[in-house]
Amino acid sequence: MSSFFNELKQRKVYRVAVGYAIVAWLVVQISATVMPAYHAPEWILPLFITAVALGFPVALVLAWVFDIKEGAIKKAPTVATLSGANKRRVWLLAVVGLIIARFQSVFTGCGIRGAKLFYNQRLRQRQQSSKKALPCCRLRI
Repeated sequence: MSSFFNELKQRKVYRVAVGYAIVAWLVVQISATVMPAYHAPEWILPLFITAVALGFPVALVLAWVFDIKEGAIKKAPTVATLSGANKRRVWLLAVVGLIIARFQSVFTGCGIRGAKLFYNQRLRQRQQSSKKALPCCRLRI
């Protein structure tokens, strides 16, 4: 395991992770301040934050695969490949993880169906609250 962390350090993945996190935080803070001034819809900022968050693993993978040396982007030297047994273990772990995530989303209602149910419930609550009459005061003059 220590060889993995040494490889991360050698390929400068830590540096990319810290740099991306700092720049992403700064960009999100600035956009959260500026977007209301431009009357952007409310859904733009969460979408932007999600896009920035999804870019983080992409930046880490690119930092692992490529090196920047002497002003040129070059593919990083490869390390020893996985043996056949280790490849099967990795695939098995990935499949088990996907199955667990799927069952979790089905049974907790966090999947697409759960999101639709939540949206419909919120819509019904809004409709019911808009039908309520406001209390009236009888004023005598």
